[in-house]
Formats: sequence, C-alpha cells, structure tokens
Amino acid sequence: MNSIVLAMNCFNDIEAAKLCFPIVAPLIDGVILIDGAWEGFPSKEDWSTDGTPEFIMSCMKGKAFTLIRLPKRFSGIESLNVHQEFLDRYWDWSRLWYFRWGCDWQLIPAPGFTMQDVAQEFSDLKTGKYDAFKYANVKFIHKNPGQEGITEGFLGLHDMKGNRRAISHDCIWLGEERVARHRDKYPAFVLPKSMINHRFIDRPEWRMKAQQEYYTRRVQYILKSEVLSENYPLTPNPNVSGYDIEKVLTEKRKH
Repeated sequence: MNSIVLAMNCFNDIEAAKLCFPIVAPLIDGVILIDGAWEGFPSKEDWSTDGTPEFIMSCMKGKAFTLIRLPKRFSGIESLNVHQEFLDRYWDWSRLWYFRWGCDWQLIPAPGFTMQDVAQEFSDLKTGKYDAFKYANVKFIHKNPGQEGITEGFLGLHDMKGNRRAISHDCIWLGEERVARHRDKYPAFVLPKSMINHRFIDRPEWRMKAQQEYYTRRVQYILKSEVLSENYPLTPNPNVSGYDIEKVLTEKRKH
C-alpha cells in the first residue's frame, strides 16, 4: 500500500487554504508544510501570522503532519530540496507518491467524472495501479489574467529517493549547465480523472501583487545557470542547501 504525501509551502494563505485544502485532505496520508516568506518576497514577516499552518494541521485530523520553518528565507528551489530530504529520512519512497501541492489548488473531477471517481483514483494510486510510473502530471484550469485555459503540469513523483536536484517543479539539474524534464527521463502519466482548479485569482489583492513580483524575480534566478551550478552541484551531500534538517523541524509526527 502506498502513501500519498503533499509537499506544500505556505505564507499567510488562509483564504486559499480554507477554500481548497479540505477537499484533498481526506484523500491523502500526510503533509510536509514549509511555512515562511520566500527569499525576495516583499513582506516584513518571516512566517505566517494568519493561522494557515494550524488550519492545515486541523484538517489532517491526526494523520501525519510536519511543520517546517526554515532558519532563513528560502527560494522555491531550496524548499524542494528540504521536502525531499525529509521524505528520504522519514518515509519509504518505494511506497510513496510525493505530490507538490499549492494552497490555492482545488481538486476537482475531470469532465465526465465525479468526486467519487477522483477518490477512487487516489485510492488506485495507493493500491499500486500506477506503480509502473515514476512521474505524474495533472491538468490545471487557470483563470489568472493573461493565463486563462487548461494546461498540463507537474504533480508528483513515485519511488524517487535522493532526487534532490530539482530546479523547478518539473526539471532537474544534471550538471554542466544541463537540465532535463522529469517526464522525459522517467515513465510518466497524466491523472485521467482528476484536475486542479488553480484559484490564484481568488487570493487577496495584496497577495496577488506581491506574489507576481516574486515570481518575476524567481524566474530570473532559476535561469542563471552559474547560480545553479554553484548551489546545486552533483554531490552525495544531502544538505546541499546548507540546512540541517533536524534543526529546522518545529513539529514531527511519526506516520
């Protein structure tokens, strides 16, 4: 039997979390939540003050939940490494689906299906129906200004222990200024019954403006290959981001 664990980031996301997270919570087995403002995010606060982590924990109803607050502001790339390092240490990757998940991601059925079908699909993931695959994509509905429509995007990985060199949601750093998409490197599929309605447009106006400013800078940061080669070399050292995972955990529950 597989477990489905969501790797999430939050920072004062209570509106989006209340709208979206209760839908997916009954279908999963655990959450690893990194709370805090990102590197370069325009905010004086370092961690959430609106109760987002507490709300997500309450929805898990005693299931595995880990809250991580890093000792300094992090980039999106660094958070991928921390999530995966924690999974390497405390979960069995051979029985795990690791899904990257946003606080503003609302799980919905694909056309022609129902939420009962979605629940069955998550059950199929747990019982091993898709174990031949290492990489899962999902279709997104976007309603953001200038980004309306349906796209196919990265959702998660299965049986991928030690894969910490991700440089974005769906790419990995190969060294020597080379990158590769996970789906081109590993057996991949698209969830047929489930979709995600990206509710970014429903965030408060201040958050939308601040996050757009952040993402503009983040894209520029990701594309600097010299930065990537310096910070994320091919190395067996699991702490390439400079974090000691034992020192940054604020809450750990055994699963």
